[in-house]
Order: sequence, then C-alpha cells, then structure tokens
Amino acid sequence: MKNQTVRCFLGVPLDVSSNTLLDDLVAQLRQCSQASEVRWVKACNRHITLAFLGEQTLDSVFALQAVLQPAVVNRPGFSVAANSICGFPDAKSSVVALELEASAELMELVTVVNEILSTQGFVMETREYRPHVTLGRLGRGRSWQLSPQTGARALKLPLSSLVLYQSRLSAAGAEYEPLWALPLNPLQ
Repeated sequence: MKNQTVRCFLGVPLDVSSNTLLDDLVAQLRQCSQASEVRWVKACNRHITLAFLGEQTLDSVFALQAVLQPAVVNRPGFSVAANSICGFPDAKSSVVALELEASAELMELVTVVNEILSTQGFVMETREYRPHVTLGRLGRGRSWQLSPQTGARALKLPLSSLVLYQSRLSAAGAEYEPLWALPLNPLQ
C-alpha cells in the first residue's frame, strides 16, 4: 500500500447551486443538433482543474496536503465569472466546456499552488492555464461545431475549497473521488 499510486489532480469542486445552474445550461445545450453525440459530464464530476498531477504515490499526495495547507486555509473564497460555452481548448476540440474568466484571485491561487508543486518536485504543465468546467465530450475526431455561446456570462461560480481528486478511467468515462480537501475562508 505504501507505494500505491493514484492518477490525480488538484481542483475546485462546484457547489450545489452552481451545478443546478449548469444542469439548466446543459439542458439547453441538449437541444442543439450535436447534443446526441455528446457524453455529458455528470454533475458530481464537474470541477475546475487547477493542476493535473498524473500518477503519484499516496504518500506524496498526502504529504502535499500538509505543504499546501498554510498557503490555502487563510486565503479568502471568491467567485469566478463564466465567459462562454465553447469547444475547448479550441473550436476543433472534442471537449464542450464552460470557459471561465481568469480573475486575479484565481490566477493568484493557481500561481501559489504551482510554486508549491514545483518546490515539491511535481512536474508542471507547460501550457498556459485556461480555467474551464468540462460539460461534455464528443467522440474522437468530432468537434463542437456551434459558435461560442455567451449566454452563460451571468454565471458566477463560488470557489470555497481546494480538493485533491483521484481520477479513475473506465470505458464509461472518468470518475473523480476526493481524497482530501482544504477549505478557503468563507466568501464575504
């Protein structure tokens, strides 16, 4: 068990009211001509990824919790605004996503998390961080053909904790299980 590895990532869960609003948004998207080709993400799996960690030992991810805690627990919670629904990371992608605003608070949290991960020897993503919530996926070689929809701009998603998720892949899709969480200070 000591050397057991898990595929994991750091993310922010969505609260019940945000998922309810996203359920309504997905219901509207299901009316689109391509909707039957999309495997929609279950509400319990929706999140905002901050950093993908890949395969890690259980020891290392639980040690990471102790290192991240001082940098996270005194940080105030905040909300992030939605920008649009689009193919992600671009129009040719098979991912249907709610793209989010890269607010100063979110980018500061991502920077702090990445600095800590780097000092702990985790391999860092080289692509520019673009916050989003994955809503669905099309099959290989398919892309979301609708132009970006901006009706989601009224959405504001509150961020109140940082979670380390284990990702289990299967033919039915990915399932995410929280292994630990660090709360942010309550939203003011």
